[in-house]
Amino acid sequence: MQRLKNVITASGGSYCEEAGEVKIKITSDELAKRFYDGMVNVCGVQSTSNLLSPTVLELKLDCDGSINNPTAGIVPINLNSFNSLSLDFERHSMTSVISQGEVKDVNMKIVRLGDLSLDDFEFIKQCHIVRLEIQHTPQQADEDRLVSILQHIRKLKELHIKCLDERSLSIIDLVISTREKVFQSGESLALTTFKLMEYGKTYIKCASGKGALVKTFNV
Repeated sequence: MQRLKNVITASGGSYCEEAGEVKIKITSDELAKRFYDGMVNVCGVQSTSNLLSPTVLELKLDCDGSINNPTAGIVPINLNSFNSLSLDFERHSMTSVISQGEVKDVNMKIVRLGDLSLDDFEFIKQCHIVRLEIQHTPQQADEDRLVSILQHIRKLKELHIKCLDERSLSIIDLVISTREKVFQSGESLALTTFKLMEYGKTYIKCASGKGALVKTFNV
């Protein structure tokens, strides 16, 4: 009996000897085994009430190909089970906070804008992305995609781009002008931090509200 009581106490459960009742919260396979091993050798327990608590609070999936991979299909119906979610696709990855079954505050990394499929691109535009990192220099042919992302992802607060020196000025001008055009059209855009990383130096442009991206730091 003492062994069983120790297991119950360690798990935050309770044992009523008079009623012959045990209440226990089983949070792992190991605890379940210890509990039921103890139950086998104990007399006097008439009933049990088990609360099964999921231990998987963070989910990470590696998915081949695009977002249409069936592996990702299990996620929407199981969001209530997780606190955070990470999806690693071939051309991009995302990590998000989950609250009450809803995806919040998505951080996304894109390898190359030019490698994205149409499905990838449409998926990205629909995500609640607050931080986006592009890991390779956007080429001139990718500029329309970058503009479209900025125009559609209104909750985006931080944009980080790794860039070759010869493309830096073009990318900076493109991001700043696109942001200003969104505001001029009467729409809102949350982008307040734009970080461009060249080889050996980093430029950070910041703003608050509708303010211009004017503060520049060379790190």
